[in-house]
Amino acid sequence: MIAQPLRIHETSILRHIKDYKASEKLTSKSGGSSSKLSADQTEQLIAHLTDQTYHHQKDIVTYIKATCLVEYTQST
Repeated sequence: MIAQPLRIHETSILRHIKDYKASEKLTSKSGGSSSKLSADQTEQLIAHLTDQTYHHQKDIVTYIKATCLVEYTQST
């Protein structure tokens, strides 16, 4: 669980997730852009990120470019 390495109580994490879902930030109505990845690519990426921890965003961007042939830019 993410709470232990962040030294945050588990109930705090669950409350944040519940609030995030309730605010409908997971839908495209919230102003986000549509995905550049297909549904299959997204599933494969989620599975990979579940097994592999990255410390830098640039490493994830590089992985996606190498495996999915899709380019993302890093926010600063």
